[in-house]
Amino acid sequence: MQTVDAEGPSGPSGSSRSGQGGAAEEARSSLVAMGIEMATLAGRFAGATGLHPTDVRALWVLAEPDAPRTAGELGARLDLSSGAATRTVDRLERLGYVERVRDHDDRRRVGLDLTLDAEKVTRAFFGRVASVVEGVIGDYAEAELAIVARFLAQVQEALREGGRETGQQSAVGEPKTPPKVVQ
Repeated sequence: MQTVDAEGPSGPSGSSRSGQGGAAEEARSSLVAMGIEMATLAGRFAGATGLHPTDVRALWVLAEPDAPRTAGELGARLDLSSGAATRTVDRLERLGYVERVRDHDDRRRVGLDLTLDAEKVTRAFFGRVASVVEGVIGDYAEAELAIVARFLAQVQEALREGGRETGQQSAVGEPKTPPKVVQ
């Protein structure tokens, strides 16, 4: 069984910007590498299915146990405008991956359900990913996993909040403006 080593190997400089040492730098590097791997997996899935990358993200989210149940909730989860969320759901519905279902209590509310075809496609692809992750998870004690889960949840929330701010500014902090075209 692997254990979390507080000393950890140091990075190239032996310390991090935060002064926490090599383990902090290794965690940052691993997060970047994991993000790249996840994007690569999503790209492979898109290539294998012919789906738009946003549609892949939507299917991935809709296949989760705590999945959004409306187009609005899906848009909020994926940081899409209401129009983009509607277009995503329209595409997935045309492909037979999503069904719009009227709420029994409030007929104005329209929910989203994955179809059996979507479940088969996502299970076939992401099921392999899940089994690889489960193999790694099996190497850790419950207490270690609790620390990892808390860390990842905090990073995810920080990225979600920071990403909203970052997307609204240029690298120098000024609002983005498109260049003027001179004819």
